[in-house]
Amino acid sequence: FFFAIPELRSDSKDMWGQADGPGVVMNVFRCIYSKSLIWVKVHFSSEVKLPPTDLVLFKKLWKEQSEYPQTLTPVFIRVVWPDNVKMCAGGGLVRSFNLLLGTEFARDMPIDAALAIAYVSAWAGREADLLGVKKMRQRVQAWENRVLFRSQDRCPDFGSYPGTSELPSPSYSDKERLGMHIQYLAHVGDPEIESVIRRWMFFDSGAIRLGCAKAALESGNTSLFLEIVRGEVPGRYRKSMMRCIRSRKKRDLYDRVPRLNDDDFRGIREKIRPVSLPSSAPMRVEHRIRLETQ
Repeated sequence: FFFAIPELRSDSKDMWGQADGPGVVMNVFRCIYSKSLIWVKVHFSSEVKLPPTDLVLFKKLWKEQSEYPQTLTPVFIRVVWPDNVKMCAGGGLVRSFNLLLGTEFARDMPIDAALAIAYVSAWAGREADLLGVKKMRQRVQAWENRVLFRSQDRCPDFGSYPGTSELPSPSYSDKERLGMHIQYLAHVGDPEIESVIRRWMFFDSGAIRLGCAKAALESGNTSLFLEIVRGEVPGRYRKSMMRCIRSRKKRDLYDRVPRLNDDDFRGIREKIRPVSLPSSAPMRVEHRIRLETQ
């Protein structure tokens, strides 16, 4: 098991994302035996809860609380390994490993990389949260059933927070959980993520629609993201969606035909002016071509 312990190869000082700093922190580990690379990405970018409008009072209430809500930060792992059948024992060892522990490792993954990930999850006591595409689909389906067949429209009560736009509750409702788990499904690389997004992209919950927009961006489907933004009514959720992508014109995200302001068109027209060449210019060019050919 000593060879299953990877070594840190990145020089990142922060191993965990900060709420007031970078929302995404990525580190890379290298396995000693197979030279596989394990990319560990910790981020808060899957948040679907809108920030409080009264930030001063929100911070004051937060400091006065005697207990804090439990938060779960997603950690995504991607493994890159060389193409070598010997390091995975022909696939049979990893297959038995998956049957024994209920994991979803690829059969050609080196055994030391699989042991490293399984060992860390067992050490943290989170074996149930080591999810692949299949188990993540089951968890998303469980949250879908809770949203469809349970009437929980507001967040659970926590402390003195009323759960309004000025002072939102730090706890998460079922709809907000579903919006975040749709993004998790996109992060693990589900090939059927587009069908899940289209099923929930126009639901009556802004948190779910925001989660679908972020999941569309994560899956690389820009056209689907633009479709979600154009169908969103003007408000805070559409502003949050437009902050997820950098564009020359924010208005181009929800306009069917990109356009320019009058000031922009005037500036372009001033920069592009017709240039009149002197009459001797063709002769000079012809003479230069003749010299180069000779």
